[in-house]
Amino acid sequence: LGSMLELRAHKNMGRRKEEPPNHPGDDGEQKVDENYAQHRTDGDEGSKPLMPSAAEEEIDAKTDDNAEQPDTNGVTGHGDETESNEATESSKPVKLYKSSRLKGYLTLVLASIINFDAAEKSDDVIAVAAAVPATEGERLYAVSVSLISLSLTGLIMIMHLDSITPLQKLWVKLFQPKSHFELGLVLFLCCWWSVATGVQTSVRGIAGDGKGQYSLYFSSWVCCFTSFWVLERWWVASGLASLKAFITSWPYRSPGWLCILFMGIFTLIWYLDLWKAHSQLDRADEEVLRAHFEDVPEIQWKLIVSLLVLTIAPAAVFVLIEIFRETKADGTNKEKKQPENVAEGLSLLGLMLCWIPSIIWVTVPKGAASLIGNAYFSSWLLVIFIAETGVWFVHDLRERIHQSLEQKQLEYREKQRQVIERAQTVQRQKTEQKIQPDRPIVTVTTMTLDELKEFEDVVVDVDDDDEAEEDDDVSYMDALTDF
Repeated sequence: LGSMLELRAHKNMGRRKEEPPNHPGDDGEQKVDENYAQHRTDGDEGSKPLMPSAAEEEIDAKTDDNAEQPDTNGVTGHGDETESNEATESSKPVKLYKSSRLKGYLTLVLASIINFDAAEKSDDVIAVAAAVPATEGERLYAVSVSLISLSLTGLIMIMHLDSITPLQKLWVKLFQPKSHFELGLVLFLCCWWSVATGVQTSVRGIAGDGKGQYSLYFSSWVCCFTSFWVLERWWVASGLASLKAFITSWPYRSPGWLCILFMGIFTLIWYLDLWKAHSQLDRADEEVLRAHFEDVPEIQWKLIVSLLVLTIAPAAVFVLIEIFRETKADGTNKEKKQPENVAEGLSLLGLMLCWIPSIIWVTVPKGAASLIGNAYFSSWLLVIFIAETGVWFVHDLRERIHQSLEQKQLEYREKQRQVIERAQTVQRQKTEQKIQPDRPIVTVTTMTLDELKEFEDVVVDVDDDDEAEEDDDVSYMDALTDF
C-alpha cells in the first residue's frame, strides 16, 4: 500500500508543476484547498486555469480504482479511510475454522462414531434380555451407513481445519458462503440420514420399537437432525431466512398449527407402521415383540389412527387459511373474524380433551406406543404442541377481552362526558333564565331517549320539589333532572 501511495504521489508531481495548498484540519489531517479543486493550471505562472483533458480524467479514474488518493504528504481523508477499510475487509480470506457449519460437521462425526460402534455390536446382545439382536444384513447396512457418513464428515472437518497444506485456498473456495459444492454435500447427508433413520428405526428395523438398540436409535436421529441443522446454517450464511424465522413469521397461531400438522403426519406414519408391519416380525428373537403388538386391542389402533386424521385435518385447514388470508395495504394481515376464532378455540379444546386420555391409554403397558420408539416420542411431542397452541389461544383471548373492555370503557367515558356537558349547558341556561326572566330560552338537544336510558346510572332522578326552594342558585342535579 505504501508503494502504491508513493507511486501515485510521483505521478501527481510529474503531471502537475504546482501542488495544491494544504491546510491542517481539526483532527490533524491535511485537507486539499477547495479553491484548487476547482482549477488546474498548465504549469505556467500567470496562465488561466484549464479544464482537465479526457486523457487526464481517464488516468485519474484508473488510479483512483487502484489506490487511495493521497495528498502531498500521503495522508488520506476520512472518506478514503472508509473505502480502504471496506476493501481490506472484503479482501480478508474466509476462515473455515470459524464457520458455523463446522459445529454441525463435528457433531456428525461424533454421532457417526457412536452409530458405527452400536451397529458393529448390534448382533451381540445375548447378555441383555430386553434387546433383540440384529441380523447380518441389518448390521452390515447400519455399519455402511455410519462409515460413509463418518468418512465424508471427517474429510470435511479436515478441510475446515487445514492450515498447513497449499490447498487452503481451494478449501475456502469449496466451502465459502453460497457454495453449491457444500450445498450438494449437505443435501446428500440430509437424504442419506433421512432414509437410514426411517429404515433403521421402523418396527422392522435394527433399532425399531422395543428392540433395545438405544445407542443406534438415538445416534441415528442425532445425525438426521444435525444434517438438517447444517442445511439451515448454509441458508443463513447465504443470506436466506432460517427455518425458525420462517415459522415465526406466520401470523397469529399459525406456527403452532404448522407444528401440529407436521408432527401429526409423522405420528400417523409411525402408528401405521406399527399396526400393519408388526405381523412381519417372524424371527424367533422377535416373537415376544410380535406378541406384544398383537395383544393391543384392535379398537385402540383404529381410534388412535382416526384421532390423528382428525388432528391433521383442522391443522391443515387453519394453515391454508393463513396462506390465503388477504393482506392489507400496509403489509399487515386482516384480523380474524369472530366465527374463525370460535372454530379455532373449539378445535383446540376438542383436541386437548381427546388427546389427554388417549396419550395415557396408548403409552401405558400393553398400549400401542408403550415401547420406546418413534410412536412414543412423536405422540408426546404432538400433545405438547397441541397444549402449547391451546395456551397461546387462551393468552390471545384474554388480550382481546382486555382490549374490548378498554374500548367499551373509553366509549362509556365519552358518552358520560357528553351527558355532563349537556347537563351543564342546561344549568347555565336556567341560571341565565333566572337572571333575565323576560328572555325566552329554547333548549335543543339531539340526544335520544335510548341514549339517556343507557346511562341511567349516571343521571340521577332528583325530586323536582327542590326547585321550589327560594334559593337564588340553581342546583346542578335539578338542572340535570329537568334536562
